[in-house]
Amino acid sequence: MHFKYSSVLNIIFVTFMYGFGIPDLFPIAALSFIIIYLIEQSQLYYSYKQPPMYDERLSQSVLSKLMWAPFIGIAFSYWMASSNQLYSNKWLNPISTGSEVFQAQHLMQSVFMPSGWAAPAYPLLLTAIIIQVIIWAGDSVMELISKFVPCCIIGDMTLDEDIPIYWEGLDENDRNWAIEEEKNSRSALGGLKIMTDDAFERLKASKENEDGLTLQGVHSYDVLANPNYLESFQYVSASQENRADYIIDDDDDEENDAAQSDLVRAALNLAYIHDPAGFKFNTESITRLRQSH
Repeated sequence: MHFKYSSVLNIIFVTFMYGFGIPDLFPIAALSFIIIYLIEQSQLYYSYKQPPMYDERLSQSVLSKLMWAPFIGIAFSYWMASSNQLYSNKWLNPISTGSEVFQAQHLMQSVFMPSGWAAPAYPLLLTAIIIQVIIWAGDSVMELISKFVPCCIIGDMTLDEDIPIYWEGLDENDRNWAIEEEKNSRSALGGLKIMTDDAFERLKASKENEDGLTLQGVHSYDVLANPNYLESFQYVSASQENRADYIIDDDDDEENDAAQSDLVRAALNLAYIHDPAGFKFNTESITRLRQSH
């Protein structure tokens, strides 16, 4: 992700820095972002594996750097707009010899002269100063304004959402996953129960709420509900249709392929199996558990 962020920052800063003098950079930048978006969308679905779990620090760092893009853009725009040589050839001085220094007639001290505040440059200079004040003293200015205009204060908001109960907060995929995992655990692992009978009945009887408010991300504390562990254990969920077709074990018996994934479930819940002392990490033990139920 950091490579993508660096690419986006490069496009934005180059466009802001030279866009006033080369307006074509703006549609080119817009086209670049469209291409990046389409490529990332397609790669996300067809190429990328599950990315690492980034926190907010990378995004916050990028946003803090983007604050400087408008200032740099306005500052460079002012410098170009205040240069008379960009508008007229009459300000150009010919050079007699190759060693002669070119006289730009465009100096930093012009900011403190009337010529530096002539149109169309002065609105850009004024905007650059305002942006600088916001960047360096924005918090202090807002604190000062809030003292004289209390209505501008943004206080703590208490968010009271009408969130449904847990069972109704599951979407169809999560509900099906929980039901099939419980069924498989009870049948394949000798009656091992992940949840109580009452909870299981409530789960099967529940329906997704009409408002569409569902849990986002990992819906359960079950280790195998987390995609990170699911991939690490190479576990194929019982909710997967034709589950055995996705599992390849080390024998020619096609009837016990699911045992390879069931071993993962058994190992994670070994303490709750009725006879853990006699359990072995092989398909025979899984077969005995299935037969004992």
